[in-house]
Amino acid sequence: MFGTLRTIPMNARRWLGFALLFVFFPVNFPLLETLFTNFAGGAPGVLPLYGAFIAGAILLFYPTRTEMKNKLLPPEEEE
Repeated sequence: MFGTLRTIPMNARRWLGFALLFVFFPVNFPLLETLFTNFAGGAPGVLPLYGAFIAGAILLFYPTRTEMKNKLLPPEEEE
């Protein structure tokens, strides 16, 4: 069981994805619309907020090219 757990540290791409998920979580939309209205003069609408949320999910959960090249978990050789 413990051999299947990965201990790879998060890279900058995954931290950015996590931040986008946290900031643009759909529960935060009213707060973000208020901030955009007060500071930018108008609310951008819901579609860009959902887009940023989905982009964060893709950055966080989609594997990197090197992980895809290594097939995520290479088989362990038994001696």
